[in-house]
Amino acid sequence: SYVDSLTGLLNKKSIIKYAEDALQSENREHIALSIIDIDDFKSVNDNFGHLFGDKVIKAVANVIKNAVGTSGVAGRIGGDEFFIVFEKLNNELEYRNVLRCIKTNVAIQYQDQMERKLSCSIGLARYGIGPFSTTYHDLFKIADRSLYLAKVKGKNRYIIYKPELHGDFNVQNDDDI
Repeated sequence: SYVDSLTGLLNKKSIIKYAEDALQSENREHIALSIIDIDDFKSVNDNFGHLFGDKVIKAVANVIKNAVGTSGVAGRIGGDEFFIVFEKLNNELEYRNVLRCIKTNVAIQYQDQMERKLSCSIGLARYGIGPFSTTYHDLFKIADRSLYLAKVKGKNRYIIYKPELHGDFNVQNDDDI
């Protein structure tokens, strides 16, 4: 099966294959990879139970799917982690609009049932932006580091990697990430 049974998005194996294939295509200069993580998701499961946690994951998956629309493809790569392969956006403003839409719409999910707002952190890496940013492996690492930076800076935000702002992640020599 190519689909994650809980969310209806592509499963991990399928979305990774999709990303690898997209990065081999002639239009690869428009590819960006994004990783999304629901902030403090463990507390959702701990406080409301795993069945409610599954509802939250489904709701976030729907938010992502709707926000991405035809500009890319989304998948679920872990418990509360999602992955987007953007293919049809052309500039940073377009990425910001989609990521802001995801962040904003995640926050309104279950807001009347939870004390704390639901939030997510997002990292994004674009093909050809920064050193070592042309392979799946390297772009994934940059997106993952950007996600980590979003978490460190307080969560509930997105980071679009820019070498002039975030420095050289030097992902080619960094296998421990």
